[in-house]
Amino acid sequence: MRYLLVGLMVVQGVCAAIFLSDVERGISQMRRGYFSDWHNGFELAASVSLVIGIALRGWFLAQVLRRHARTMRGLGIASGALHDLMEDCFRSWELTPAEADVAAFAVKVLSIAAVADLRDRAKARSGPI
Repeated sequence: MRYLLVGLMVVQGVCAAIFLSDVERGISQMRRGYFSDWHNGFELAASVSLVIGIALRGWFLAQVLRRHARTMRGLGIASGALHDLMEDCFRSWELTPAEADVAAFAVKVLSIAAVADLRDRAKARSGPI
């Protein structure tokens, strides 16, 4: 998505450059009396608005990317802290490695069938055989 937005900004930048060159050409022709004043004023206002929009979009994109990076760092720290806390609890409960695996999957709210698949084990039957 980021590259799509940057690509769009590049295309808009090219369009702004074309518009600005057209304004410059219009101003030089206006001196010779070819174009009206309002036409050049309108093109200049549109070009300046486009450049401002590109700049604001770039600033906004940079803000979003910084916020995303900060969030991902925080998520990584929280994930590591949760893992450490779970390991401490599992040790204090004296769980075997297999029990600790199942407990970790349970914390992740996986179904019994999903845990059995992940551990490559058969699902335990309930009730009479």
